[in-house]
Amino acid sequence: MKEDCISREALEARLGKGRAAHVAGTARMAAELAEIHGADAEKAKEAALLHDLFRAVSAGELDALIDRYGEDPALKGDANLSHGKVAAAWMKAERGTEDAELLNAVRYHTTGRAGMSKLEKILYVADAAEPTRDYAGVEELRKRARDDLDGACVMALENTLRHLREKGVRPHPDSRRALAWFAEARSDVSAQSVPCGPAAPETRAPQPKRTERGDCLDSKELALSAAGVLSQKKGIDVVILDIAEKSSFADYLVLASGNSVRQVGSLAEDVADALAERGTVPSHIEGKPESGWILLDCGDVIVNVFTKEQRDLYRIEQIWGDGNRIEVQEV
Repeated sequence: MKEDCISREALEARLGKGRAAHVAGTARMAAELAEIHGADAEKAKEAALLHDLFRAVSAGELDALIDRYGEDPALKGDANLSHGKVAAAWMKAERGTEDAELLNAVRYHTTGRAGMSKLEKILYVADAAEPTRDYAGVEELRKRARDDLDGACVMALENTLRHLREKGVRPHPDSRRALAWFAEARSDVSAQSVPCGPAAPETRAPQPKRTERGDCLDSKELALSAAGVLSQKKGIDVVILDIAEKSSFADYLVLASGNSVRQVGSLAEDVADALAERGTVPSHIEGKPESGWILLDCGDVIVNVFTKEQRDLYRIEQIWGDGNRIEVQEV
């Protein structure tokens, strides 16, 4: 492939007219946002023209390119996550691109990440809000993109995580970390604009959780049960935060630390086992003990078990500092 692959004609031949139109729209919006927010418009356009270059190739070809460029083998079989990583690797290996900001904008355009540069933010939002996109809320996203780039990133991340959750797909950890990072960076914005909450404040009463047995398990009872197990099993600094009035993605956050990665794994297993006995099975479990953070998504209750280091790093209590704390009792 040569540099002329980024022409509109070459894109249509490679991606098809529909996706080529999306890429062209993303490039126009990225250049416009760059002008508004004081970034390099030509670089923004280049990133946009290249971001989906490998989106239409076969799964087998993507997997082969993952091997060829030394990307994470865990990306295999997931074109949605791998195509940006492969495009960035191709840019560096085949085009000789050394601009880290340009490479990272393409690499993380699907998930976002903590510490996003202005160019990364521009591409992430332009990809979600370009003119051919048509979904509920996209007009508001376009307006916010012009007035508040960080706020638009938060809105787009929240929209993505909400969409994935509705489909039963586990969000990538980079997206969750991006939301936490934006929440800390935007200290002038209240907790309603942070991890997985709505773009505007929404007040909800806690909703009962329907279990596999057909029981109606109240979300507060579920949070107390999980926290009680963590306390009984010697979890450190067990906390329940009531965020029902601040977020649309959950009613309660349960947090605890372990002294080691081994204890983190054991605590998560103990909670999952105890909740299963009551008929509640997490919709998914994210992370591994060796990562220092395991998340159990139990619908209206999110359980987080960390090492002390990871808990200090992500500072979830500070992010949701205005959430009401509930007393924890052992089961």
